[in-house]
Amino acid sequence: MIKKTEYLFILLLAASISLVGCSSNNDAYFKQINIDEANKYFEGNQTGFILLVTDNDEYFVPTVERLAKEKKVEVVMYNPYQTDGENDNKGTSIFPNSSEIKGDAMYYLDKNEVTGELSINSYTDSQLTKEVMNFMDLHNWLKESMLFA
Repeated sequence: MIKKTEYLFILLLAASISLVGCSSNNDAYFKQINIDEANKYFEGNQTGFILLVTDNDEYFVPTVERLAKEKKVEVVMYNPYQTDGENDNKGTSIFPNSSEIKGDAMYYLDKNEVTGELSINSYTDSQLTKEVMNFMDLHNWLKESMLFA
């Protein structure tokens, strides 16, 4: 027969495992990347959505993160002032080697070619949500259409 403490331990272990699974699932749709990962989009063969920000606290970041999770669309965020993905560069910005990009914009890249750009900081509130959703939907539809062509 299982003692109360053993039962409690098993219950807590199961709960913590399920919580770890939930948090890693949400991180799969929106995460900050470093310069090496950003270069895979701009110089390599990586395809997908990338949000370039000059400040992680920009008003539009939570909206993009929420929509990525709701729509189950992977969006990566790159901050040229945090090239390692975490720490401040002390005022120096490092952009991936592409003349087509600027900060505070959302891009869709198809094997290092910019095929869509949304100047995200020009919208507020409900218009921001609508424009980001339309941008995601359009590029996901185009990607799926190309798969079946």
